Parts: sequence; structure tokens; C-alpha cells
Amino acid sequence: MMPNVSTYSRTTFACKTPLFMMLVATVGTRSHLQIMFRYRCPSGTDGKQCETAPERCIGNPCMHDGKCQDFGSGLNCSCSRDFTGIGCQYEFDACQADVCQNGATCMDNGVGYTCVCAAGFTGKNCEEDIIDCKENSCPPTATCVDLTNKFYCQCPFNLTGDDCRKSKSVFSTLRGVT
Repeated sequence: MMPNVSTYSRTTFACKTPLFMMLVATVGTRSHLQIMFRYRCPSGTDGKQCETAPERCIGNPCMHDGKCQDFGSGLNCSCSRDFTGIGCQYEFDACQADVCQNGATCMDNGVGYTCVCAAGFTGKNCEEDIIDCKENSCPPTATCVDLTNKFYCQCPFNLTGDDCRKSKSVFSTLRGVT
């Protein structure tokens, strides 16, 4: 406890993180020295020795149903598909981000988007090729090869045609060979 002070001087100086304060009080011919310190805390911390961090997710600062996660040095919002930004404050423009694939047309629905797929594709972003080979697309001896919006039958050596149903004579190609 400091006595009644007739004169005093105060000196404050910083030494890295802690902030020191030296108070010299003079009563008559006697001087009393009191040294105090407190920390100058880095951003995001608080307390006498910067030992606490404020709870940043109180009241859920993330907009548009984003989920808040506090990492101590800052917060992070996990945004729904339709929003972006640190606090989910910006609408994600899927059409501008080119999310529709394989030549699809993007339609902005305000909150959300729709991809109108080109022939032969399906999926939310038209990322899946529709399988055109069906069970009976080719005869059992042929192999069905799927293409975009069509297929072809890979015929065995003795069959030909689009559906591998025409026979080809092996002997007719050998005529004239001696």
C-alpha cells in the first residue's frame, strides 16, 4: 500500500510482450518504489497474461445457416453450398464458377442453380455419362462399347454390321490367294 504521496513520477516502458510500469513515490525524504506489469496481448487474446481467448461463435456470427468453428486465433464458417465468404455473407454464383460440366447450360435460381445437361449426361452438375449399352444392345458374341449418347457393337472376327448380325465369309477374302 502506498503512503500519502507528496510527489511522484511514473515511468512506463514496453519490453516485448509485457508492459512494465514503475511508480516512484516520494514522501518527504523517503522514496517508495512500486513496479507493476501487465501484458499487451496479441489480437484475439485477453486476460492478465493473455491466457484467454474470447468465444467467437456466441450468437453464431455465420450468416445463411453457416456453422461456426472457433480455432482460438480466429473463427471459420462452414457455409452451405449456396454461400461463400468468411462469414457466409456472399451468395455463391455457381453459374459464374462454371460448375456445370460437359457442355451443360447453367440456370441461376436465386438461391441455388440448375444444370440443363447436354444429351448423354446426367447428375447435379452433368458429370455422369449415361450408359447407353443395355442388356440386349448387341448380340451375345459382340462387345458393347459405350460412347456419349450412343454405343457401338464391337463384332467378333466373323460378324459385321452396326449390330454384328451379318456374317462375313472368311473364305471369300481368301479367294485369289494361291
